[in-house]
Parts: sequence; C-alpha cells; structure tokens
Amino acid sequence: MKKKIVILDSNAVIHRSYHALPPFTTAEGVMVNAVYGYAKLLLKVIKDIKPDIVLAAFDVAGGTFRHEQFDDYKANRVAADQDLYDQIPLVQELVKGLDIPVLELAGYEADDIIGTIAEQTHKSKNELVIVTGDMDTMQLVKPGISVYTLRKSINDTIIFDTEAVIAKYQIRPDQV
Repeated sequence: MKKKIVILDSNAVIHRSYHALPPFTTAEGVMVNAVYGYAKLLLKVIKDIKPDIVLAAFDVAGGTFRHEQFDDYKANRVAADQDLYDQIPLVQELVKGLDIPVLELAGYEADDIIGTIAEQTHKSKNELVIVTGDMDTMQLVKPGISVYTLRKSINDTIIFDTEAVIAKYQIRPDQV
C-alpha cells in the first residue's frame, strides 16, 4: 500500500517561524515564537496532508563534510540570533513528545537527509511531501515528491509539484 510521508526541514521551518512571528515568551521569559510557529505549521500540515508517516530532519551543530572539502563553505553567512538557536532543542522536545522521529547525522545537513529520503521514497513509489522554507529544495520535486512551503505567513501555504515549479520559475525542478 502506497504511503504518504511528510518530512519537515526543521531548521528551515524554525528559521521562517522565528522571523514570521513576533517575540513570544513563556512566563519564565523563554523565547518560544519559533516553537509556536513550528507547532502551528506541523498541525496544519497534518490536517492538510493527512500523512501516514511524519519525520523531522535537523541540522547538527558543527561542520559538515562540505566544510572539510571547501574552507569557505557558508563563510559569509551571518549567524542567527541566539534566541533562535535556543529554540531548536525545544522543537526537538516537541516532535519527540509527538513520537515523530528526529533525523540528524553528524557531518551532514538536514538537506542531505531530506535528499536521501526523497530518493528512497521515489524508488519505493511512496509519496513524499517536503515541508520547508528553503526554495532550493525545489530541485527534489518530481512525480510523487512535492514541496509544501510558506508564502507570507504560517497560515499561507502552497504545495509545489512539477507543474507548479515550472509555472513559478519557468524551469524544471531538475534545473533548480
């Protein structure tokens, strides 16, 4: 039986949620706006897509194999606010509490995990929906693999299949 799988590009969703929402804090002063946004999007995804399986891919702190091969990999990227980084373990606690497997691997980015899952899913003939705010993921779109992303807010989402990628970017997914 064909399965519908959702994989969340967790760091990308956390980043988008953090910047899309005003600063929310707990009574103890802990910033949780990204956690709230992630949870809200996760519930929307489950409602909209009705997946059989949900997975959450995370980046691991530290370098990747790309840093070893290219010293300047992401060298010009500005570090995010510490308030954003502090919410990553809270999101991991949330997804673990919901029995959603956390996928992470030292030396690799969440994108690498997502790409691997996409290839395995495509070969198995199951359906995969990648939830992300990272548009370079469009390169993974093909029959049975789509990208669910935010437009302007947590409530404003769109699903990109092959035709939608072509319509928006005027190129095929494999050309992204």
